[in-house]
Amino acid sequence: MKSIFKTMADTISPGGGGDILIVTHAFTIKTLIFIFAKHRLNEVTNIENASITKIVYENGNFYISDINNTQYIG
Repeated sequence: MKSIFKTMADTISPGGGGDILIVTHAFTIKTLIFIFAKHRLNEVTNIENASITKIVYENGNFYISDINNTQYIG
């Protein structure tokens, strides 16, 4: 799964970067947290519906800046 994200990042980086939206299920989100930020896995026990988890690619590395963010819902 990490190689898919690397391929996407390498594809859009030469053009100046940009955003990629991926809509998926809680299990996949928890798997991505495990892959990119294992140390943060205990921050959330339940991934809320419609929440945002943001994975950032910067200087050749991935990190997670937001997990389970629902602030936009109001």
